[in-house]
Formats: sequence, structure tokens, C-alpha cells
Amino acid sequence: MAYFRIIFKEDNKLWRKYFTFAYRFVIGDNEDVKFPENYTLQSSDVLKIQAINHQGDVVKDISFFKKEKISPFQRTKSHILVREDIFQEELFKDLKGITFLTVVPDGNFPYKYKMLSFTNVLDCVDRQHSIRKQFDFFSKLVLDTSKIPEGLNGFYLSNWNQFGYYTCIVDEKLKEALLQLAELPKFLDFAEL
Repeated sequence: MAYFRIIFKEDNKLWRKYFTFAYRFVIGDNEDVKFPENYTLQSSDVLKIQAINHQGDVVKDISFFKKEKISPFQRTKSHILVREDIFQEELFKDLKGITFLTVVPDGNFPYKYKMLSFTNVLDCVDRQHSIRKQFDFFSKLVLDTSKIPEGLNGFYLSNWNQFGYYTCIVDEKLKEALLQLAELPKFLDFAEL
């Protein structure tokens, strides 16, 4: 079974068309919700993200943005968000270990997002064969596949990212399902492990 890390493309030509969101989640007055490590979704909770301008200020109305649009894909920490109008739930119905949570932009915006979330957090780094360097592109991540439950299509990898974020790992089936979403190849890459 092949496994892949999800990597957001950072091409400035692509991203300058879109406004961005702060690199955090918000619930009520709590503006730095740790997800998934310290967060359990309650049915009444509304998970939000905040749009920011070029100065880093929170903006609560899409009318502020004259040239930029709301992007089809977004990243918040290590989580991938898919705009609701291009999300296709049927692509993911038979996959195991994943769920999609609704994330609402805080304020007046036309679309919500669906966040790809995993139900499993695994520490399955093969420490003998992996190489962790200060800069990620010099690193070599190798998984110990004996620690991955059979049939699991995606999970959060713990104890790899030096900043404490989880790394999103997907198998071939989940990768192929994601690639069927409109425009995804312009925004995301998959690095085989």
C-alpha cells in the first residue's frame, strides 16, 4: 500500500488571486482552538476561520476584498479545507478513518468549507530509516506500515512535524478521491512516502 503526504503548493502567482485565512481555528471567544489534539466537537459548536487582509488584520466581510476571491482550497495548520460548492461527499463515502467537518468563515462570506479530518492519530514513523532535518525538504519520512490499521485510508501522523502539527497522510484510494475535486491539482501535491 502506498502512502502520501499532502503538500500545499505555495506558488505566489496562484495565491495572489485569493485572500487568505488566519492559521488558527475559532470557537466563540476562543481564537486559538487546538485541533484535533485538544478539541472535541460538540453538536452546538461552530468551528470558524477568520479572513485576513495583507496587514494581518481580521476582515469580516467579503466586500472588503476588491481583487481577491475566496479560494477553493485552504490550509489551516495541517488541515485541508475544501470549499462547499466543489466538495463531493459521494467520493468519500466508502473510505475509512476520515470525516468532514463544516468550517464557517467568520463574518459575511458566500461559502463554508469542509475540513478533511481523520479519526486516527498514529505514531508510525520508522525512526531507523527516517531522517528529520531542520528544513522539511531535506527530510526523509519513512512509515512503519505494521503500525497502520488495515483498511485505514488516512490519518494524522504524530511526532514528525517539529512545530507540533500533525502531518496528514493518505493512501492511494483517498488520494484518487481528492484528485477528482475540481481544481485540486493546482493547489495540492502528494509526496509518496
